[in-house]
Parts: sequence; C-alpha cells; structure tokens
Amino acid sequence: MHDINMAIMGIILAFGFLGMYLHFREVRLSGRVAGTFFDYLFADEPGKTGKAIVVYLTWMSGMWSTGMFDAVIWEAFVTATKNGVLYFPMAQAIGLSLSSGYMIDSKVNK
Repeated sequence: MHDINMAIMGIILAFGFLGMYLHFREVRLSGRVAGTFFDYLFADEPGKTGKAIVVYLTWMSGMWSTGMFDAVIWEAFVTATKNGVLYFPMAQAIGLSLSSGYMIDSKVNK
C-alpha cells in the first residue's frame, strides 16, 4: 500500500455518500419515507444513520488497507482527464464507492 492522496480519498468518499443519497431518492420515490434528505439522515432515526456512516467508513478503510485503490494515481487521473480519457482505475474506484454507499445505506438505514 502506498500513501493515499487526500484529493482521491475525498472524491471516492464523496461518491459513497452520493450512493447513500441515491438510495434515499429511491426510498423517497417509493413512498417509504417522507421529508428531506436531512430528515432521513438526522431526524427520523439518527442512530441508524450514524451506524451506516460508521459501517461505510470502516468498509472503505478496509478497502484502502487491502490495497484496492493502490492503482488510482492522482497524476495519472489529472493527465487522463486533461486529455479527455477515462482513467479506468478511478472509474472503478468511483463505481465501487458509489455501490458500497448505496448498499450499506440500503441494508443499515432501512
């Protein structure tokens, strides 16, 4: 495992929280909850939200410690983005984070 670039970590974590938001949207559209995303996270059942966030952060730290994101290199990502090319390791990391956030919120924050 090499050092983790803070920008990469922030982007990957943000997409996980986006996955949690997408799960909220699905639940809201199906009529299982009412209110805003803030209500869903903090007002309705804050204990479940706290648990979901802790599970997500623990899951992601496990992914980092096992080397899942070692292929994501900031300089390569920036260069690929400037050249209009999809940097596949970053796309995989974003997909993994997005789906992890969605699934964890789905399971824990029912």
